[in-house]
Amino acid sequence: MINKIDRLNESMTIGEIAKDFPESMNLFYDEGIDFCCGGDRTIKQAAKEDGFDLTVLVEKLGQVSRMTGNQKSTIPFNEMTKEELISHIVDTHHQYVLENLPRIESLTETIKEVHGENHGDSLKPLYENFVELKNELMEHLRKEEEELFPLVIKIEKGKASKKEIERLITELENEHENAGEILKENRRITKDFTPPAGACNTYVFTFEKLIEFERDLFQHIHLENNLLFKDIENTIS
Repeated sequence: MINKIDRLNESMTIGEIAKDFPESMNLFYDEGIDFCCGGDRTIKQAAKEDGFDLTVLVEKLGQVSRMTGNQKSTIPFNEMTKEELISHIVDTHHQYVLENLPRIESLTETIKEVHGENHGDSLKPLYENFVELKNELMEHLRKEEEELFPLVIKIEKGKASKKEIERLITELENEHENAGEILKENRRITKDFTPPAGACNTYVFTFEKLIEFERDLFQHIHLENNLLFKDIENTIS
């Protein structure tokens, strides 16, 4: 991957870089660069839209690549079969979402009830947005696990409906886009999840959990949009 980073050019997409060099996802996240739903953009387009200096980003990517050296990623996603990638997504990201949705919903409700009088302009919509996100994600995970993922097994046997797969992928990508918009709105109304001065421990912890949830969901969406879905589409094309 070091050579890939050294040869990075403006026509490469953010998703391609994240796919071939997973360590770059942390950098993209920290820099506020959309690498999941916005992964199809070239790095030049992303620089213009997300407002970062392309030269500086390339240098930072080079620094990360030199730090990781020639070691392979702990999890070589781009070397996984579709079945292996699905297992990872379900066991890691779906499980994380299912465990943390009720916890974070409870936390956001608590700080809304306790601190809403002083911060209702942000905490009330934050709670409402998260409930909306929770409801959408629960149906989204069901659709993936019960409808799309089982079709992957049939793809190799030529028994899957191309039209049905394309319909599902389009729906799921649209749902990813909507989830991303909710996350962006929550960042906006909380000033990038910055707790107010003197905030209680629960307030601070809630924002920390929201940041953790956002990071996991970004990686989750990236693996599906930029790796799994593209692999499936290439197989049925």
